[in-house]
Amino acid sequence: MRILVADFIILNMIALMVSFLGSLAGWNFLNTFVLTIFLLSGIVLIFGGYLGFFVSSIAYSKLFAYLRLKREGKDEEQKKENKEKPEKRGLRMVVLGVLLFTESLALTLFMI
Repeated sequence: MRILVADFIILNMIALMVSFLGSLAGWNFLNTFVLTIFLLSGIVLIFGGYLGFFVSSIAYSKLFAYLRLKREGKDEEQKKENKEKPEKRGLRMVVLGVLLFTESLALTLFMI
């Protein structure tokens, strides 16, 4: 959950920086912010779907299992570490994209 909140804050900070630079160029700050959030949500949703598609495909899972077996002999300590599964990473990206999209819709309704 903390990673999702951190990603959300980082993407909002990126949108604020782009909006600030746009306002220096003469664009409306709020319109630029909403457009940037909307574009970022689309990029994150596409990336999350792309990641989820490859994670769920059979070829990817077989390749991932093959690489894991090959590396297993080298890194015994790394196996003990708790790492995020790729499925959860794809889900996190989709949830982040939905949150950004919802934020852009709420701001658009606020502007009307």
